[in-house]
Amino acid sequence: MSKSILTIIVMLLTLTGTAWGQQSELPCIVKDEPDLYGSGMGRLTFHYRSVDPLHPGDSITMSAAIFVPNDIYDRKKTAAGIILLNHPTVMRRNEAPTTYEERIIGNTIEGNIIAAEKDYIMVCADYYGFGVTETIDGVKQPQTYLYADCTARHVLDALENALLLLEEEGYDVGNVLVNMGYSQGAHTSMAALKTTVNDSHYGGVKFDYTICGGGPYDLQAFYNELMKANKYAYPVAVGMLMAYAHQIERAQGNADFADITLGDLFDEAMLPKINDFFYNGDYGASTTNRNIFILYGDSKSMDVKKMISSRMTDTSSAVFKTFDKVLAKNSLTSGWIPREEDKIYLFHSSGDEIVYKACSDNLVKYFQSQGIEVGNGENVTYGTFPFLTHEQGIVPFLLKALNILNDLQEEATGIVNVNDNNDNDNVNDNHIVIYNLKGQRLKAPQKGINIINGRKVLMK
Repeated sequence: MSKSILTIIVMLLTLTGTAWGQQSELPCIVKDEPDLYGSGMGRLTFHYRSVDPLHPGDSITMSAAIFVPNDIYDRKKTAAGIILLNHPTVMRRNEAPTTYEERIIGNTIEGNIIAAEKDYIMVCADYYGFGVTETIDGVKQPQTYLYADCTARHVLDALENALLLLEEEGYDVGNVLVNMGYSQGAHTSMAALKTTVNDSHYGGVKFDYTICGGGPYDLQAFYNELMKANKYAYPVAVGMLMAYAHQIERAQGNADFADITLGDLFDEAMLPKINDFFYNGDYGASTTNRNIFILYGDSKSMDVKKMISSRMTDTSSAVFKTFDKVLAKNSLTSGWIPREEDKIYLFHSSGDEIVYKACSDNLVKYFQSQGIEVGNGENVTYGTFPFLTHEQGIVPFLLKALNILNDLQEEATGIVNVNDNNDNDNVNDNHIVIYNLKGQRLKAPQKGINIINGRKVLMK
């Protein structure tokens, strides 16, 4: 077991006098599912205590899942390590890591590929508004969508408590601790790293690597790019940002939001649809996007300024300035400096049409402004890939992540995986070879099964 993982366990075993330590009945495993839906991994669903995002200073019961490869689940094998895998944007209440009912680990493509390739245990937390916090006292709860601070604490508390439970259950958790996510999951992963730097409560958490792809780290830049664009393919993100912020800020008692109504944020045509589209949790992102397009007479993309009020496009308005403060406090381009030992891999495709590459560019510029070197051979590296869309960018991101995981295993064990080296010898950020099942070379992944650097990858 690595020193970093052991440090967390010792720290938690000695933790007293906090809202988390006082809950003696938690954490606890509430559901144990071997070989989940034939996925090759078992799922352990557990409850734990963490911060209440709507009532600062209080704690609340949260839910998370631990995905364990079958041989490790059966105690036949030792894990290579632990991955804190933070999931991307989801909307339906049954899309969370503890409730998903398909062969998708943690509801991420990353989880499935890693499960097939590496012997890692994955910890995947339900974000607030999912799992056990979907409904509280009969009231549907909002998502803490892209709320950096509270979501970071939720996933870090999930990790810490998962390690305690795995220790109690007799698992050997291996030698590596990785923090990873794509899209919203990347924002959460970077927020988690920031929290380990700034909050002494989590100072014992030392990741061997933080691997992030396609993340909206600079929400102000993201919103500014949206306002300049005439076409956008993922309007649901705009609605989620505004609708959930309105609920959360008012619940937290933010006086600036006391007199702001949904009508101050949204277009009149959108107002009667907000419950169905965002609050009820009955539809996934694809369905909601389609419904928004239909509402405004568009297909596949639209000018998002149609769905928001004129106050939200007027940078001098009090409503915009209030919302901009929310974007600023949840951006990750200020207020912290990674530690000297923190290793970070960032990836962003230049063709990303959903999360603009400016978000990653600005994070890199911020790091550099703080004296952090970014580049090959440095602790922070930044990989890009031309022309690929947000979804297509998952492929080179994952290939690089697998190489990093393999290198970490080799460093921890001193054993070189010859097969992996042969498979990935020519893999780097800009060297991706893609074929379809007919053997035809492709410029970019297509829907269906692609053969990418010798691996079969399903693109939905």
